Amino acid sequence: MKNTKKGDIRMIKMTLGEEVIGRVVEIRGDGTVVLEKVGAMAWVQKGQDTELIIIPYMPWALDESFEFPKHAITHVLEPADKIRLSYQSKYSGIITPSGSDTIKLPGLGA
Repeated sequence: MKNTKKGDIRMIKMTLGEEVIGRVVEIRGDGTVVLEKVGAMAWVQKGQDTELIIIPYMPWALDESFEFPKHAITHVLEPADKIRLSYQSKYSGIITPSGSDTIKLPGLGA
């Protein structure tokens, strides 16, 4: 989290195993990370392939940003380019021709 600044896209691994991705709004002195446009990262097994799907985090909430307190976070990480680009295409408001919310991850199959 040392090099993380406002506007960066980061993945957060929570202590209960939940994984989210979002744009950093703020990192508070107590370690709380505030993200906007948050997506939950879901892993789906399809045959021998594993796919990552980014779905809206708490889509029924009216809030546009979410606070993740330090005690609930195990890791704050920079996403791989493929994941970052998928997140950006989903949440930037710019329509891209890919038409897919899934990212195939070769080599992670069963």
